[in-house]
Amino acid sequence: FDAVYGIQTDLGEFLSARDADGHGSHTAGTAAGNAGVPAKISGNDVGTISGIAPRARVAAYKVCWNSGYVSPAGNSEAGCFPSDSMASIDAAVADGVDVINYSISGSRTSLVGAVPIAMLNAAEAGVFVAVSAGNSGPTSVTVGTPAPWITSVAASTYDGTSAVNAMEVSYSGTPADNIVFVEGVITAPLRTTGDVAGSLVLAEPLLGCFEAGESSPLDNAAEIDGNIALISRGTCAFSEKVARAQDSGATAVVIYTAGGRPVTALGGDGSFDIPGGMISELDGGVLNAALTEGADISVRLSSSIFGEQVEQGNLIAGFSSRGPNGSTLDIIKPDITAPGVRILAATTDTLFQGVQGETQAYLSGTSMSSPHIAGMAALLVQEHPTWTPAQIKSALMTSSYQAGVTKEDGSTPADPFDFGAGHAAPNSAVNPGLVYDAGTNDYYAFLCGAGDADFVEADFFVGACGALEGANYPLDPSGLNLASIAIESLAETQTIRRYVNNVSDSVAFTATVEAPAGVDVVVSVLDWNTGTIVESNTMGFNDGGVGLYELTFSKNDSAVLDEWVFGSITWSDGAHNVRSPI
Repeated sequence: FDAVYGIQTDLGEFLSARDADGHGSHTAGTAAGNAGVPAKISGNDVGTISGIAPRARVAAYKVCWNSGYVSPAGNSEAGCFPSDSMASIDAAVADGVDVINYSISGSRTSLVGAVPIAMLNAAEAGVFVAVSAGNSGPTSVTVGTPAPWITSVAASTYDGTSAVNAMEVSYSGTPADNIVFVEGVITAPLRTTGDVAGSLVLAEPLLGCFEAGESSPLDNAAEIDGNIALISRGTCAFSEKVARAQDSGATAVVIYTAGGRPVTALGGDGSFDIPGGMISELDGGVLNAALTEGADISVRLSSSIFGEQVEQGNLIAGFSSRGPNGSTLDIIKPDITAPGVRILAATTDTLFQGVQGETQAYLSGTSMSSPHIAGMAALLVQEHPTWTPAQIKSALMTSSYQAGVTKEDGSTPADPFDFGAGHAAPNSAVNPGLVYDAGTNDYYAFLCGAGDADFVEADFFVGACGALEGANYPLDPSGLNLASIAIESLAETQTIRRYVNNVSDSVAFTATVEAPAGVDVVVSVLDWNTGTIVESNTMGFNDGGVGLYELTFSKNDSAVLDEWVFGSITWSDGAHNVRSPI
């Protein structure tokens, strides 16, 4: 980064791992921050916080930088260079870490770039890697860093309450109850602008989007000038709405959610001069109706006003990137989901070109969900120090839950392209019953079949793919021994083999299959030594505690072509339910 942009220490950046942005502090604090820390924002008590693994040690490697400049093309000279990221991953592995949290997304298609291969080397060294799935949802095929040797984490909401900015609202001079206001970082924060007060004016058009993609004032800019604009969410990006309100002379913008979507932070880079944020659809509708009927509404926004927001849990965040996998459709991404909306954690009190002195902040993103999984992995490493990264990933996936987890609308059940295996349930992951494992040769065989044979043979030796296949490593990407099962295209019949390690005291597990619509699924348990079928759906284990099974998939008469369908297989001994999505 320094070679391209220069690191501007005179503007507040640090030539060290010291955080000038807040993102690194927040993710580190979420994964392993101290237990029982009283949190304050703008001097207000907002709760008590703890990291997931509060007694873990943190090593922070700084790879993302700010220069403080914007190019003539409007691009911010800030970011995370793959070469810096690769160097940090290699350094962390050499330094002996057990878990890496990488709250940075990446290429949606490449498996052999600098960063994913550094992560493959980390996995070979026994290091678990959690990665943000990305914030480009709900559009499909948007998961970054699609490699199977890392754990891609989606973001969801959690049950509970949080303290958020509130508005003081009065209707024609009569004070009304405070309306919860979720401040967004795409605007100038209230701490920077100070209190903002004025009359609320309904934007015309209400959606506030640019016309024909060009910046322009709102239709009623003269009325909005010097006042606060009320705009509805939808159709275009928040940045367009804020820009158009600012062009119209608004002192602040209030956006209310549409279509029943939950309140979220705006997300962005803090590039505007006016504050703004979100209120609920219900509150926005009330204000809209009152303004339409001619009411005079006065609003005051202040960082000193706090209200209590009730969070509806188990919704996949609208911003959370979705599958299917852009690299190969024979594996499922993301792998799992964890809380990533309105996460209260540490920030830096020496913010680059921003307000100084705060030590906690609310942030949203898959950057916030990934360190939840990293912290859980650290706890599992301590509990099971001999487990491989693949086994830790498997334990988290197969013990996750799906019931009640919905898409961003709050009603449609989420599917594996939203949350992978499901929502993390860390206490269950400590004792998962069975775990799926994979190592370097498995991953290189996968790369051979996924279209990266040239890389494998350059990294190993000419003929390496044939040698791996001759050693019975499956080259079909579907055959990689993951705790999830995917088939890109089921032409007629396909058989998928998996092996598991028994980490329980049970001697047998029985399978239950939820077959995808239009597909027949047959379970076959195999003898590890001979490969012959020994039982239909009850699995025993060899002396090393290894069990082997196959699933044969075939279309039936009700199959619908060119459509994804989902199911699962669950192995149970009565005490453990080891579930894999299909």
